[in-house]
Amino acid sequence: MYDESEFLIVNNSKLVKVGTMDDVYILEKVAKDEIESILVIQSCVPKIKEFSYNLRYNQNSLTSPYMKAFEMLLIQLVYFTINSESTDPFMCDGYPKKKHQKYLREIKVIDLLIDILIYPFEGENSFLDLSQLTQRSPMTRVCQLIYRLIKHYVKDNEFNKFYAAQWISHFFHQNMMTTD
Repeated sequence: MYDESEFLIVNNSKLVKVGTMDDVYILEKVAKDEIESILVIQSCVPKIKEFSYNLRYNQNSLTSPYMKAFEMLLIQLVYFTINSESTDPFMCDGYPKKKHQKYLREIKVIDLLIDILIYPFEGENSFLDLSQLTQRSPMTRVCQLIYRLIKHYVKDNEFNKFYAAQWISHFFHQNMMTTD
């Protein structure tokens, strides 16, 4: 699939796209920790896309171990986005990592996760009913972790708040349909 990131990593340098032209980039030398952060997020993208694909076309592959592995990926992203001493990813809070919030937006991770929140429950292809899910359902845990990640993604970040606002109607709809 085509990745629409606003930058590329090449030889420990960041190539930043300039303007609307496809072949014009600026070469920026960046710190090693920044490159590692970008690569961590980019390594999560194929796993998220695979989960989204399986959610749409191959629900039989959503076994308990597979769902648990995806939960672990989301937990990793939650702690990647904030500084927290808490060991409970469902209740943790802390100071946001601004650059990591920015990378989640630029690499379109949030867009992929929103698709996972919306697709199974809304539209003509919906196959899950929010009112029928229990707290023990693996999909419930996945959705809770995605919402937790979105919370930390927008925390103290006005630009990300405006970006996530495009899905506010879906958030309200799901909130009104559940008790949690």
